[in-house]
Amino acid sequence: MLKGCLGVLVFGLVASASGYAGARQPGAGDVRAMSAEPPAGQRAAQAMPPAAPAFEYAYAPPGSAELQAIYARVKAADLWRQLPEVQAIDGMFLLPRRLRFVTAECGGPGALYQPADAEVVLCYESLQALYEQGLAQQRALRRGDGYPLRYMRASVRFIVLHETGHALVELLDLPVTGRQEDAVDQLAAILMLRFADSDETPAQVIDNLRMAANWLLSHSTGAYDLDAYADVHAWASSATSTCNA
Repeated sequence: MLKGCLGVLVFGLVASASGYAGARQPGAGDVRAMSAEPPAGQRAAQAMPPAAPAFEYAYAPPGSAELQAIYARVKAADLWRQLPEVQAIDGMFLLPRRLRFVTAECGGPGALYQPADAEVVLCYESLQALYEQGLAQQRALRRGDGYPLRYMRASVRFIVLHETGHALVELLDLPVTGRQEDAVDQLAAILMLRFADSDETPAQVIDNLRMAANWLLSHSTGAYDLDAYADVHAWASSATSTCNA
């Protein structure tokens, strides 16, 4: 069963995607106005729902020389269009303004949603850090040569979807019960389950979520004080249950 905060969030997303859930049904007073029907072409145009704004994708050049190679690879691969979950929901929602996805230099690893610009920002430093984490795990767990890239991609998918959840809550003014951070974690996990790549097996989808859970745990020391329990983010070992459930 969905937790309360996720249930409210998903219900809001579905309602926004339909766009017409609250449309008024014509009553008796509307019959006379409807009697003079417009031409067929005009009726068809009126019947079409407004087009949902597509997402916008950008790759901001970094200023640091050490990030140039990452920037070149990300841009050449068109990273944003390689994230199946983002592509699946692109154009699904009637957003009040265009949502922009940007890779940029941030001064350190991270990702964020910027409400003022309606931008989901993924930092080049995060891609570098995730790849290095993948390399360390490859050596420790004796994984194959492609493991670092798979680890980085799985973690990026979860991170980006988490920030996209924040964007949708803000842009659509969605109500969320409980902590918003928990709700968007749950949304990210559900989108990774629902909109996996067409060539991904169920085992690979589960492995993607496990790698994302490992990334969450990498930020944990295992020691929590009262501030950690009161933080807007769930403590890492609790947050990983979203990916491992």
